[in-house]
Amino acid sequence: MVILKKKIRIVNARRLALTTLLLFLAILMSLSLLVKVVNGVEPVLYKVHVVESGDTLWEIAEIYNGDDDDTRKLVYEIASYNNIGGNDHIYPNQKLMIPIDR
Repeated sequence: MVILKKKIRIVNARRLALTTLLLFLAILMSLSLLVKVVNGVEPVLYKVHVVESGDTLWEIAEIYNGDDDDTRKLVYEIASYNNIGGNDHIYPNQKLMIPIDR
């Protein structure tokens, strides 16, 4: 390999390939993040709620819901973010991620 009329000898081809791959992935991830910022995609902020005995998703959603927001929407978001299906139950001391920036 010749760069600026200076001969460079590649000592370890595997190391060169790995370094090139890692550099390419770092550039790709940076561009991906830049595209998200440009498009206005913001990460969702969460608050952790520890379930107490007798709690329901509806009651938890009402605690964190704003006055003008639909509680059903927050119940759905809590269930989907925490992988809670239609017939699944929540249990005391279970930690739920509550989206607070919607």
